[in-house]
Amino acid sequence: MKEPVENKAAEVKETSTKAAAPKATNKSENVTLDDKQIQQWKKQWGKIFKTTVGGEAFIWRKLKRKEYVEIMSNAEVEEAEEEVLGSRIYKRQERITKLVVLFPTDIESRIEENAGLATSISDEVIAKSGFDVSATEEL
Repeated sequence: MKEPVENKAAEVKETSTKAAAPKATNKSENVTLDDKQIQQWKKQWGKIFKTTVGGEAFIWRKLKRKEYVEIMSNAEVEEAEEEVLGSRIYKRQERITKLVVLFPTDIESRIEENAGLATSISDEVIAKSGFDVSATEEL
């Protein structure tokens, strides 16, 4: 389920054990998810969204064109993994998800715990980042 994040205070505090945040997300070790934080993310990133997977909310931003091009051109797939069907797709889904998820901050461990999480979130991100054609007609 995808929905824009409204000005709702969730008052959720989380402490992450993550050592380093992905480039350009400005994630921090301690994030309090409240109206102030949501407004700060909106100011920094524009529209932000909430996707609920397995009853857990994930706050994320859209993917920028430069980020998309970099992810698509550098799949970071080992030679041995090249033989596995779809491994490049899965790596890209993980990279997209790790890059754009703002909350919770321990997204790497959440991806490891929930096999379909990166796929679900990255599909939503791609759709909201301009890859979803809602209507095309012949003129």
